[in-house]
Amino acid sequence: MAKAPNEALRDFQIFNAANPLPVGDPSSGVYNPTKKDLRDLFNDMTPPTAGNPNYQGVLTYGAVPTGNGSSYTLTGLSQVPVTGQTFFFTPNADSTVPAPAFSLTDQGGLVRTGVIVDADGRGLAAPLRQGTSYLLRYGEGVAQIVSRDAREARAAASGLPATDAAIPAHVDPLPIRSVFGSKQPLIVTGGATAYQVQPVFDQSSIQLQGPAGTLDCAEMIPGTEVLVYLRSGDRVIAKENYVGASGNIATAAGVTAARVIRLSGATVFQMLAGPAPTYSTGKATHDVTIVWGGQSNAQQAHQYGGLGGFAWALRNWIQSPLTRSIRSVQAATGGSAMDRRSVESGVTNYWWNTTNNTPGSALTTYMNAVAAAVADGAPAPEWCFWVQGESDVDGMALGRLTTTQLRDTIVRVWDHIRATYPNMKFIVGMIGSFEQRNIDIGASRVRNAYLAAIANVSYATQGPDLYDLPRMFNNLHYYETGYAILGARFARAWANLSEGQGNALGPRITAAGTQSNGRTLVLSMSAIPGGFVPRVPVMAGPTPYGIYVIDGLDGALVPADYAQVTGPTQITIYMPRSVRGMKVGGPWGWAPHVRQGQALTDNERDLFHRVPGQPLGTFLIDIP
Repeated sequence: MAKAPNEALRDFQIFNAANPLPVGDPSSGVYNPTKKDLRDLFNDMTPPTAGNPNYQGVLTYGAVPTGNGSSYTLTGLSQVPVTGQTFFFTPNADSTVPAPAFSLTDQGGLVRTGVIVDADGRGLAAPLRQGTSYLLRYGEGVAQIVSRDAREARAAASGLPATDAAIPAHVDPLPIRSVFGSKQPLIVTGGATAYQVQPVFDQSSIQLQGPAGTLDCAEMIPGTEVLVYLRSGDRVIAKENYVGASGNIATAAGVTAARVIRLSGATVFQMLAGPAPTYSTGKATHDVTIVWGGQSNAQQAHQYGGLGGFAWALRNWIQSPLTRSIRSVQAATGGSAMDRRSVESGVTNYWWNTTNNTPGSALTTYMNAVAAAVADGAPAPEWCFWVQGESDVDGMALGRLTTTQLRDTIVRVWDHIRATYPNMKFIVGMIGSFEQRNIDIGASRVRNAYLAAIANVSYATQGPDLYDLPRMFNNLHYYETGYAILGARFARAWANLSEGQGNALGPRITAAGTQSNGRTLVLSMSAIPGGFVPRVPVMAGPTPYGIYVIDGLDGALVPADYAQVTGPTQITIYMPRSVRGMKVGGPWGWAPHVRQGQALTDNERDLFHRVPGQPLGTFLIDIP
């Protein structure tokens, strides 16, 4: 396999953390690529039609397939794909089944067969269209569409039958249409504890049952609405007085159907059926205070669905359902770096100034927000959901500070908070994914700094991973559904710590070992609920499945050849040289493998938000 273009054609001899590719270290002298390097590079870039049968790039087939909407056939091809390779495919007819079959045959008689599924490994959310070109990634017995957002397509009504019976066993057989799903009325048992209402779906409804209950709508997202079914004595609480009413609490006088509409700075209680409610003034009481700390993804989790996802999961997606009323405190600052050294000179949006060892503006904002909540009657704050690090990625990639230095700054910030709130415990959600490939190593170093900080203190815990959440392309912020999923995953982590539960948070790497003189790396995983079979059993590339090897904590990436899932709890990675004494971790950088359909997940399905599982947990361990 050829070297990467940036390596083969770099300007200087040596590249390192301070002087990465594509240029390298000017002091090391001019790099002169060998003829072999250039030959290999051009061969890898030359399509098979130019006489290169070993081409590993994207394959383009000019031929039109035969067959129908349930089975497609292409014959006489210059080359058929290998496992992990992508190819363009243009169907001759609209697909009519959730997993249409395909057969590809080259001129030598080599055949590739399988079924076509979406990037999430499930049956097609929307049919393939005649004449439309799709980018597919080939696996054993399957080809996954990677040119469209499967979650977005799945949000639309599918014209295909609701069955995935034709999908092979290593593809997640989650039905196209959920048997539960967000369009079903959410059943909430009443009682003294208020239920936080923060819907993210256009069609949302809540039906109270059992004792008279309370719906807390104070944190609904502006522009959303929810249909509520109430009985006599049920209450609905808004942030401000309802439009046209004398209070912010509507108490049903009998069986009532109503629509609660949240606007900007106003809430509407619209009667649909039943007797008129009585109105009064007050506010909901809460059992637990949760503080959101970090930067924009924590800030927006509070505002745009995280609280709703958390409240739903407490009652529906944890080991032993709980009724807890949550006071959510927004104390994060968008775009804030943890360390002053991460930002350009003159920028003041950071948490800690290492020059004089003092808090930055973001930390001051955090402390003020928590103090205001306490003054307003919030229960003593003991839990912080922490999501931060995106604004430190550039600084880490450019070598402005080391992983150890960022770790120390994180601990200083947390210790400062605990000096005022000594019972505060931090559950850390690792940063997500992005398309900015040039700073991948910085994202990995940020995650590793947080792993080190968590290991360094007793009051912080690694929480859910977020790199697979639905988001727009080239945007590190999530869709509102993504924030709801984020909140639901935090609920599982919180229940484990607060209530002693054992909710799975995704597969976890537990150990690493080597074979073949250190060139074969064997990783052991924790047992996966419901079993585990990879969607792509063999994956080539420098960071297969998002797993990477680095030579030292701040060392350079050591590219892998390929990886293979070799057992229900084992991954084997084949390296070009010995990796003994190095470190192995994941996910690499901004997690590009998720867009490529390589995510490893468990089978803990969130059917309400239509998520087939939770991803492999962030890790970094030594290779003995």
